[in-house]
Amino acid sequence: MFPKKISFRFSDPGFINIMRKTAEQLATAMGFDENRIFDISLLIEEACINAIEHGSKPDKKPIVMITFYVYKDSLEMHIQDSGCGFKPSKNTMETALKTIDSTRGRGLGLMQSLSDDFELSSTPGAGTKVKLIKYR
Repeated sequence: MFPKKISFRFSDPGFINIMRKTAEQLATAMGFDENRIFDISLLIEEACINAIEHGSKPDKKPIVMITFYVYKDSLEMHIQDSGCGFKPSKNTMETALKTIDSTRGRGLGLMQSLSDDFELSSTPGAGTKVKLIKYR
């Protein structure tokens, strides 16, 4: 029966590697090719790093929630943080894509370009959620 749902909740940055390996194992078991598995690994790593770095309220540990939805032909990843959020503007993604060659500030642009489907929702005071989908 699909989708199969696997959820995690963490605040320790050490779990980013565990999430990356989990995503790789799921993608491998689903029959994704090597290039798409690399994309999935990079997607989850970037999303987790963003959630840890930007997803905490002052003087509080970040709480990151990750849910993998396994379908027959796709892997859907939801990454949500407990941070202060922001108000995405029309320029948010344009700026993120322009900075893809820089060493900082390229996470959202990279996620959008590597995913087959990308959604960003953020509310000031309520955190940010990124939805990433890769098709086999």
